[in-house]
Amino acid sequence: MPSTNPSLPSRIRGLAHSPSAVLRSLSLVLQLLATLRQPIRQRRLRSELLTRLRFGQSHFQGATHTQPNRYPILFEQCRTLLTPIPQPRILSFGCSTGEEVFTLANLIPNAHLLGTDINPWCLRQAQAQNQNPQIQFLHPTSPAFQQAPPFDAIFALAVFQRTENSQASTLTQGFRFADFEQALTLLDHRLNPGGILFIDQADFRFTDTHIATRYQPLTFPHNERPRTRPLFDRHNTRITTQYTLPRAFRKLTAAPPEPTTQIIAGLQNVLTHLPALAPLAQSTAQQDELADLPYILSRPSRLHHKPILILLFDPPGQIAGAVILYEFQSVLRGLRLFSCYSRRGLRTIFAPPTQRASYAAIAAQALITRGARFVNIQIPFGDTPNTPLLAGHLERTILPHLHAPAEYAFHLGVKRSHLPLYPDLDRTLAPLGSSTRRNLHRYQRLTLSELNCLYQPNAQIDLPTFLALNRQAHYRVSQKVAEWRYHSLTRFPNTFLAGLQDPSGQWLSLIAGRRSHGAVTIDWQMNRTGYKRFSLATAARACLIQHECRTGSTSLALEGGALQFSILDFFTQHTVANLALRRPSTLLRLLERILLRFYPKKYLTIAFSKPWRTWQPAPPQPLPAPIRINDR
Repeated sequence: MPSTNPSLPSRIRGLAHSPSAVLRSLSLVLQLLATLRQPIRQRRLRSELLTRLRFGQSHFQGATHTQPNRYPILFEQCRTLLTPIPQPRILSFGCSTGEEVFTLANLIPNAHLLGTDINPWCLRQAQAQNQNPQIQFLHPTSPAFQQAPPFDAIFALAVFQRTENSQASTLTQGFRFADFEQALTLLDHRLNPGGILFIDQADFRFTDTHIATRYQPLTFPHNERPRTRPLFDRHNTRITTQYTLPRAFRKLTAAPPEPTTQIIAGLQNVLTHLPALAPLAQSTAQQDELADLPYILSRPSRLHHKPILILLFDPPGQIAGAVILYEFQSVLRGLRLFSCYSRRGLRTIFAPPTQRASYAAIAAQALITRGARFVNIQIPFGDTPNTPLLAGHLERTILPHLHAPAEYAFHLGVKRSHLPLYPDLDRTLAPLGSSTRRNLHRYQRLTLSELNCLYQPNAQIDLPTFLALNRQAHYRVSQKVAEWRYHSLTRFPNTFLAGLQDPSGQWLSLIAGRRSHGAVTIDWQMNRTGYKRFSLATAARACLIQHECRTGSTSLALEGGALQFSILDFFTQHTVANLALRRPSTLLRLLERILLRFYPKKYLTIAFSKPWRTWQPAPPQPLPAPIRINDR
């Protein structure tokens, strides 16, 4: 007679309806543990979970399921296309546990095959089955993969997709078009001219990428198939119409011509040419950066720097990109040293994100060719994850544009960007440390209550009063700089001046910056001496943050006046690539030693002290003869 006692899982689910809150909570915990039991016990599922946690946005398809000969039509066409090549090289990008690689090895015995996957467990499983010396499995971040020769065919099948994208109408986070285009650009650099790219079951259209113009869809039966998965456009919006997409493309043998360059030097000349960049800035969403340039270039602290504008034309007569740098003057005059105005790469490169690295290399090489001894450029990549995969891709993007006699240094890092602002002040301050939040509240309260100060978001002050406050301020500046600050408030658009004013009308603190489309930037701050207990600088910043939250601003950045403020530790991080080129010379080596000895923490010293490598041109790769595929 069967037992009538309920099973343990049933008893656990029954606790969810218990009148006791403790038992209901216990039921939820036990059910969660039961849900996690499967991925914990199964190695494949556990590896998928660990890979997602470890690599975040750097991984594409999370599932590792595969099977032999999943795409027989594409595999057979690959064999036909590569027949003229004695020992073709084939890359399986996202090979999982190797079934795709082993299928190709059986079809094309003379091929050298490389399988790569971001999941280490999959690579171990594939390697355990491998008995073919012409097959290799590597992790995409490994040096061996980064240095591997280019390939004659690349497979990326059911790789560029996310399960969670299937229910979305618009992709606001996770795997988006920019990630897809970046990965395809990486693969493009690994594919020989005339090589074949096989791509299928992706969340986006290959034809929407900027590299698609260098490829031609192949014509053979069943190359084009109706789309079965959800598809998104380059703006991450779901496409509702039905699409038939090609799956195999040949890379054109003719490389696109390199953009031509024009170098414009001097403050007035650069300012004159800035309006011509407006259409480019509009297309790359960099209008605010362009609008800030007259203010940045005209700062008194920059007057001993000579602005340089490098325009890139592609095709001739059409501005495709621009790079803003400066040449060191004063004591370094005549040494021909160039750098950028921002360590975060702001207002440095005006170009689509996928072209910034190559345009930076072209601009730097143009200066070296014209006699520069040293060029240092910061290349911003926003919230793109800083990974070895990105570093390797960017370096391969840069190298084709470099020419002897130049040494280069390349480094990928992160810089503090901005503090997100929300209408709720508590939510804005939540990411900050407890001591930072406490100090902001404390000094704001002390200043407003004990000194009876008022925060004025639109401060009005005359020049004599402004100069008098500067003379009585911490870290006062020269009268020339103070006068420029005062007149810049009316000379440049989007500037603001706010401050704390006591009941007598005396200004205790002034804080100035720029506002544009919800973004607030602090440029400088001026605080009267004699109020140490009240920390006027902190109080003014607290009042400013509170005011900007209430008025709908979305971000706060610091470019001056508060660079040592502890709030910087909690700003969002953005990826920045640093590219430096130098012409080897005894003079530069002597300057490097002097800087390291006397100015070890200077920005120029840090740029000089990076490991330098000599540019080596890649050996020419033989191109396969054109092949016509018959419809049979």
